[in-house]
Amino acid sequence: ALAWSFLQVGEIEPRPLALLGNLWRETIQQFYDPAYIKEAYMAMLYFAESPETAVRHVIR
Repeated sequence: ALAWSFLQVGEIEPRPLALLGNLWRETIQQFYDPAYIKEAYMAMLYFAESPETAVRHVIR
């Protein structure tokens, strides 16, 4: 969550942010509300099903 916040405010340079496992997808979906979280912020997230897919996303 802290890394995502830093990306949102420009505290760190843009980079891929992969979240591993279905639990993250479900958690973010439960809390997502377009009135509070911009679509551009959601686009920063990549939900990976496995460590291998997370690594492939991060290194491309």
